[in-house]
Amino acid sequence: MSGYFYKQPKYFDKFRCIGGACPETCCADWAINWKKEEVEKLQNAECSNDLRFKINYFFVPVDEKNYQIVLHPETKRCPFLNDENLCSIQKELGEEYLSMVCSNYPRNVTKCKNIFTRLCSSSCYAALKLICDEEDSMDMVMKEVKVKNVESKVIYKKDYINHPELQNLNEIFDFFYEILSAKDREISTSIVLGALAAKKISELAENGKADVIPEALNKLRPQMNNKAQIESINKMEKNYIFSLGVVNEILNKLYGHDMFKVLRTDGKPDIDKCAAGMKRFNEAYKDKPYVLKNLILNYFVDYFSFSYNSEKKTLYDHYLYFSFVVAAVNLSAAAVGYVCKDNEEIVKEFIEYQAAFARKLANNIQSMNDTITYLKEHKWNTPAYIALMVK
Repeated sequence: MSGYFYKQPKYFDKFRCIGGACPETCCADWAINWKKEEVEKLQNAECSNDLRFKINYFFVPVDEKNYQIVLHPETKRCPFLNDENLCSIQKELGEEYLSMVCSNYPRNVTKCKNIFTRLCSSSCYAALKLICDEEDSMDMVMKEVKVKNVESKVIYKKDYINHPELQNLNEIFDFFYEILSAKDREISTSIVLGALAAKKISELAENGKADVIPEALNKLRPQMNNKAQIESINKMEKNYIFSLGVVNEILNKLYGHDMFKVLRTDGKPDIDKCAAGMKRFNEAYKDKPYVLKNLILNYFVDYFSFSYNSEKKTLYDHYLYFSFVVAAVNLSAAAVGYVCKDNEEIVKEFIEYQAAFARKLANNIQSMNDTITYLKEHKWNTPAYIALMVK
């Protein structure tokens, strides 16, 4: 036995890229960094004149160690993406000539102690289909690592980040996943419970008491199942005015996106439109009522395992951003439900919308940092405000 294990959602091993059949290609809308040695390998390869021209023209250095691909100024497509939506580098030279990022996407792997956590990014259409198609797709499983040199595929090495909470990251992850994946209550209630716990754990770390976090987790577990507390949270009514107001303001002011215009009337949140859209969404997914919960759980794995890369951001900061994204996911369900004509269109558009939406949030560390700062500056960063966002 290797002594190392993979921790991953059940769907992970089932993932297969659908290539040119994908309606939301991953080779557009974002610039991908290539390492200098990866570009040099391409430059030394024998290839067609057309591919040679693109290799020489479309890679630009961003620093001494990295290059970036210049996207088409109008379509924002990668210049190596052909008319069949296939990669011309892979088609002509083979997968071994792709960058590490391109080769691994949407798979992410990160290490903490002897655990390699794996998932597929929520920005991938094919992965989203898997997440949404089966109720147990987000059940976490453990598998022994049997391959050699697994660390060569780890993009973010958490062991080397100096943060007091990271020494207990595996235990913290399991604690929160247990809360959020509970099947006997609404996911929104679980998120509020998690916010209360995240606040306490971060306070311990900030006060130099990170070593007592495992003990604190054990003491917090019974509180997470306190019936009186759960009933109190369950009684909270949905506050579309606050959630839509906050999410729309941040997306608009920070990123220039007006994704939820359809849910407003005269510039103000329209509660009736939000409720009507959510009702139609739930009708479309009546045979799969777990869809939103599965999506939210995948976002959680992403943020707690892969975005935790700053000494200046606490566990609670990451939980705050996760909660903001949950509010945005819920609103996107309402928006798609409101504008689409029938159930079939709702199901189709929602998955495509989520893939495009996640690219602006799930794979963007700067977006996360800016959003956390904005929420803090406006004092919207307490567990009470998280409850208003997600309930």
